[in-house]
Amino acid sequence: MQQQVSRDHHTVPKLYLRGFADKRGELRSRHRDGHEDVLTIKQATVEVDFYDVGEANLLDDTLERWFGREIESAVGDVMHNLRKGALPAPGPETEALAAFVAIQMVRTITFRRQLQQMSSRIGPLIFANMVLDRALQRDPSLRASRDLARWHASIAEVAPSETKQSDTKSIMRNMVRAADTLKSQLQAMSFLLSTSADPKLVTGDSPVVAFDDQSDLPFTPIPLPDTYEIYLPVTPKVLLTVTPLPILGSSNGLSREHADLVNKAIGRTCSDVVLRSPGMDWPADLILLPEPTPLRSPLVTVTRGGGAPASQRSWPTVIHSEFEKALKILGGDPVLADHASPEAEPGGQTVRQ
Repeated sequence: MQQQVSRDHHTVPKLYLRGFADKRGELRSRHRDGHEDVLTIKQATVEVDFYDVGEANLLDDTLERWFGREIESAVGDVMHNLRKGALPAPGPETEALAAFVAIQMVRTITFRRQLQQMSSRIGPLIFANMVLDRALQRDPSLRASRDLARWHASIAEVAPSETKQSDTKSIMRNMVRAADTLKSQLQAMSFLLSTSADPKLVTGDSPVVAFDDQSDLPFTPIPLPDTYEIYLPVTPKVLLTVTPLPILGSSNGLSREHADLVNKAIGRTCSDVVLRSPGMDWPADLILLPEPTPLRSPLVTVTRGGGAPASQRSWPTVIHSEFEKALKILGGDPVLADHASPEAEPGGQTVRQ
């Protein structure tokens, strides 16, 4: 018998949402358009065919099943213990938690939108890089021109429309590569639990947030800057922190001020919805803007280069076995053609977001 294909894909797994649901499996939601309602964990953060890797009209939930098999099943007991205030022991359980947090940072609508916005802005810049590079190869004397920046901007403005787009598989391959990078970073960091006697924390459709004392970014840079800490509300009373900073002990108290910082970050980075336990009130200062904050336009610096030609482009190596399996599901790394592709890494000139 052919296996039934699931079309309701959770961008945040039910395994995690249970930490905020009541005994009936219900949560309270607040959306960016201002309306509030009651959702079950089966309904919350569901997007139809969000991880579908099928071609044309063929439905495919292979990647959705990969999440359950390779990520969520390995972390079930760990999440249960975190809700009780116990961190996993070093070894396989900590590795499973690192993989869970890493993929949760990038499996969301927010991260996909971030990649789409980057493609639409950086794709034309990559195209302009390549056009200029070919021109310089034909006529090296152009390197001395003071018009390089102007030429680059003019070429980017007329870049073909396909340079501004990424297909879904391309975006999901970048999702997997980002998760692989993040897992390595998280495994080198320290884990800390902060707990409270009363409920203070909300969650949302982008439940993992990362920032430092100076950050006001509405997205998470990857790889993470050295000073960034990662926060994941586990329940309304328990906060998981993954930090590169030295810590004393493995647990501490959760203050109202710190909970408010995390709640505001979740409201700032969510795609559409924040969620709370029915057993608590909404934080008084939790405000959702009508639309997510868009990425800033990239700042491009074009300078004359005097070094050796760049080496041949290649994809970053995926080193963790679970993410190797996901990349295989997505067809593996494509051959890098000699033309602009939004999935390609920008090279040559400096691109700052």
